Amino acid sequence: MTDAPGLLERNRRAARAEVARVGVSLFLEQGFDATTMDDVAATAGVSRRTLFRYFGSKEEVVLGHLGGLGADLAAAVRAQSADVDVWDALVVAFASVLPSALAEDEGAARALASLVDSTPALRAAHAEKHRGWVDALTPAVAERLTGSPDPHLTARAVTGTVLACLDAATHEWLCSDAAPRRDVHSLTLAALAAVRGAR
Repeated sequence: MTDAPGLLERNRRAARAEVARVGVSLFLEQGFDATTMDDVAATAGVSRRTLFRYFGSKEEVVLGHLGGLGADLAAAVRAQSADVDVWDALVVAFASVLPSALAEDEGAARALASLVDSTPALRAAHAEKHRGWVDALTPAVAERLTGSPDPHLTARAVTGTVLACLDAATHEWLCSDAAPRRDVHSLTLAALAAVRGAR
């Protein structure tokens, strides 16, 4: 009996992920604004009540998987040695946490990123998710800034800069057709190198 709650939770997460997959496919096919939550529920084969138990809005159907990543990113920063540079610690944290949370293949990832980039409501929701990441990461980063006169401010600025570089890299990844196409991680590293080298 002790395993039952874990099994139920795993089943719930799997069902939620499947509903989200169906919803994103529908948004890509019909358009985000043209698709209703009722459409998502009907296509996914769940009741409206069940759908709203999983997701409070269409934006959450698309981006709900990002909500808990702030805590995972903070844990990944704290797991690293204290002598690791704070910028490098953030890069390692993002590289270790994000890939498993994103779409499984590049085509699906690009389609999802393009949907978010082209939909104002999703762009706003995505920015709010990133703000949550900054809120979660700032204390973990501040712990590494023992020599800073204002570690909290510095941590928030550094974390926000890394996320801005990630956004810039994602935009470049979506817009560039140059071959060979670089992945988001390498583009983020290039953006960070440019920012850290700026004078």
